[in-house]
Amino acid sequence: EATVLIADDDEALLGLMLRRVQRMNLQADTASDGNRAAELIDAGSYHLLITDINMPGLSGLELLELAKAHDPHLQVIVVTGGATLENAIQALNKGAFGYLTKPFDHISVLENTAYRALEFRRLLIDNQRMAEIQRRRGDMLEQEVADRLMQVSRLDREMREILTHLPEGILILGGNRGLVPGNDAGKVWQARDLASSDRPIQAYLDAIREIDE
Repeated sequence: EATVLIADDDEALLGLMLRRVQRMNLQADTASDGNRAAELIDAGSYHLLITDINMPGLSGLELLELAKAHDPHLQVIVVTGGATLENAIQALNKGAFGYLTKPFDHISVLENTAYRALEFRRLLIDNQRMAEIQRRRGDMLEQEVADRLMQVSRLDREMREILTHLPEGILILGGNRGLVPGNDAGKVWQARDLASSDRPIQAYLDAIREIDE
């Protein structure tokens, strides 16, 4: 379902390229000058532009820039009969996918280049979509972690609120066997234990330690 715009002021070659592109089951529009090609680019959505460099109106290099500004994913094949190294470098630097000289050694050269250009466009878009999916997954995971942390924090506050209002003394045994009061009543019990000569709470912990060892 790819769409192609072919721009060339050589009517015979334009017809030849159009027929070849249609044999590839591609939808194609044509323009015989640069200004008409520019109008079609502005008005439509193309996947591939095949353009001559030297045409009436806008040149092929100007069309290349216009096409890339309109759609960065639009692939461009530049075709010229007056091939120069400078033109080739300019075309590639401006984002052209390929640079062909005419007359073609065989018209299949155009077909192969067009196929590879469209495949390259598809890969670019697929990679962009995958990158966007990964970014969204990352955002979702980050938001999920933030939500979980907020939930844990809320549950922690609720638990502390419950412990604070319990009439029973709560003492929490830490990993190093230290005691941390869980509420005001727990502080009272801890103070009593420290003030007691026989330290019943501490003695209980020592007994547990001996059993573990």
